[in-house]
Parts: sequence; C-alpha cells; structure tokens
Amino acid sequence: MRKIQNNFYNLIPYIDVLHTEIFSSWDDRVAKEYHSDLMSLFSELYSGKNWAMLADCREWGLNTPEAEKFMQGISMNSERSSALTHLAILTEKSELKKWQIGRQIQGDRKFVTEFFDNTKDAKDWLASLGYELIPV
Repeated sequence: MRKIQNNFYNLIPYIDVLHTEIFSSWDDRVAKEYHSDLMSLFSELYSGKNWAMLADCREWGLNTPEAEKFMQGISMNSERSSALTHLAILTEKSELKKWQIGRQIQGDRKFVTEFFDNTKDAKDWLASLGYELIPV
C-alpha cells in the first residue's frame, strides 16, 4: 500500500477512495506539503476516474490564516476535484471546525459532502454509494 505518513497527516489510498487523517494545526508550509502529496497520489491512482475522499478531521487543530488562504486557493478548484464525487468528513460537533472546513471546500462543489462523527458510518455511506474500500 502506498501510504504517506507524517506528524500532520496520513494519506491512505483505497481503490477509489482516499482516506486522509489530519492532525494538529497547520501553517502554509504543511498545507503546501499536503497538497504536493495529495497531487502525487491523485496522479498515480485517481486521475481520469471518479473517486471519493474520507477526511478524518477529528484531531485537526485548524489552520493559520496563511494556510487557510492557500487551501482555499487550491481546494477543489483543480483537476483532481473534477472527478471527486463524494466527500465524507469525520469531525466532532465543533461548529468552528465545520465552518473552517466549509470555507476550504466552498469552491466549485460538484461533489456531495456529508459530515460524520464515526468512521464506520462514513465508510458505510461510501460503500453504499459503490465505493470500494480496499487498500491499494
């Protein structure tokens, strides 16, 4: 499995789902590194086909204003988002966190977004839509 891990995020690829686990607070350096790693996996595994993302933001401590601005500039307004059809977001009931996540994905939203508070429900939702949660 081609898994990318560091102190700020893990990227775990499945056949047609990218599972991201996001930790700590991010500055623009981490946001740019995340984007680079994300684009690398996208190019290798998801380019030219429909895919979904499972984003676990429960351990994420929000972004600096610079990181948020960078993420808004690239988030979902690129080639990778053209075939992104569903986004399952795991987060606790923090309205501030949901608000910041919403600001980062507010661009060209051609995909369905759902919020969940546990991994099982998020994975069940994606599986019910036909996604295969089989590691690559």
